[in-house]
Amino acid sequence: MAMQTEAIFNAQPDLKMTHKFAILYVDDEDSNLRIFQKTFRREYDVFIANSAKAGLEILEKEKIDLIFSDQKMPQMTGVEFFKTTVTRYPHINRILITGYTDFEALKDAINEAKIFQYIQKPWVESDLKYIIENALKVYKLEQELLDYHNNLEKMVNERTKELEHANKILLANQLQIENQSKAILEQSDEIKTYAENIKTANAQLLEKQALVELQKKLLEKNNQQLILINSTKDRFFSIIGHDLRNPFHTISSFAELLIENFEKLPSEKIQRFHSLILSTSKQGYELLENLLIWSHSQTGQIVYEPTSMNLFIVVEGIFALLNGKAMGKNILMENKIDPSTLINADKNMLSTILRNLISNAIKFTPQEGKICVSASENKEYIEVSVTDTGVGIEEKYIPLLFRIDNKYSTPGTNNETGTGLGLILCREFVEKHKGKIWVESEINKGSRFIFTLPKNIFV
Repeated sequence: MAMQTEAIFNAQPDLKMTHKFAILYVDDEDSNLRIFQKTFRREYDVFIANSAKAGLEILEKEKIDLIFSDQKMPQMTGVEFFKTTVTRYPHINRILITGYTDFEALKDAINEAKIFQYIQKPWVESDLKYIIENALKVYKLEQELLDYHNNLEKMVNERTKELEHANKILLANQLQIENQSKAILEQSDEIKTYAENIKTANAQLLEKQALVELQKKLLEKNNQQLILINSTKDRFFSIIGHDLRNPFHTISSFAELLIENFEKLPSEKIQRFHSLILSTSKQGYELLENLLIWSHSQTGQIVYEPTSMNLFIVVEGIFALLNGKAMGKNILMENKIDPSTLINADKNMLSTILRNLISNAIKFTPQEGKICVSASENKEYIEVSVTDTGVGIEEKYIPLLFRIDNKYSTPGTNNETGTGLGLILCREFVEKHKGKIWVESEINKGSRFIFTLPKNIFV
């Protein structure tokens, strides 16, 4: 049986709420339901259910912001209950509570039931309060992002309608002009008398037609810009809602496992969890860094400040930064640039370009591979190459690598993940220098990313 508590205003300052959040707790033990309701009813609207079926009925009737569920219940487990809510209620955070450690169930809960966090019985009030506050903060942020997405989509739709309306007006004007032209031709008996008027009308007709063509081209250009804006928006929210969120969920879940079961787990499993947390945090940091740089680039916050610098030294600095990553796969990194090579470039942008290209080379190069950075120059340009002995790229996917409206990303040789955002940054920063970037690749032999920078042009 499900019950709703009395509605009392919740004034937690850190969540800045104007209404109380609603929490659903599902457990087949009535004592657990009563304790949970008594503990949190003054701060939240608490709904309780003693079965998964009763919980689903509450979700049909009430607007729920957060769900707790016990794992071990008759008829339907907590993970199975959460799986039924993922599609219909994707934005609600789910927290699994269990009295025992079942790693397979936890894995299923993370991958299939999309749980926000996993806690063990018996729970401590202060710990559970902290978990609830964090879950609701994340839920509130996700709702704000969703509202922003909907508003942006609404603006795009409104602008599209305006352009369609303008196009209809232009087409109507063109039809009117065509009708006027036909009327003039039909008045053949008056052609001699109104010859000069016809000549003037024809000139005006040509001017209007030219104006129509110009407006048509502007409309097509605006439509293309709207498509690019929409693609950029979708890519941005995809990265925030999925690619950026997943590392933090993984770190949180494995850290919780270590805290709760540290003395029970064998040392080799503890070491494996530590390695997973470290690698996932590094991946999350690298994605966040690229995301911030890209965001600043899109909003014009990055100032282009070219200076003269030694290219060999810049590459050595990138090698030092990524040396640990390369050593983990026994990859040899070789700097073949002449130590006296000077280049005019923005140091931060050049470092970002090289860091992403070399990091990608490490990601897609197997154990005992090799990465080489070289440069050549002529009177106008310096050409920099990053060559690896990695897995290579199929020819049909190469045109998708530097486009924001196409997401192409594959796992590395050690299942490293990525978003393709780094290569988009490389293209934008190279073009900022008035240069070009491209790739040559062969499956199972490796890839060569090349970019050019002007030697003496400051833009």
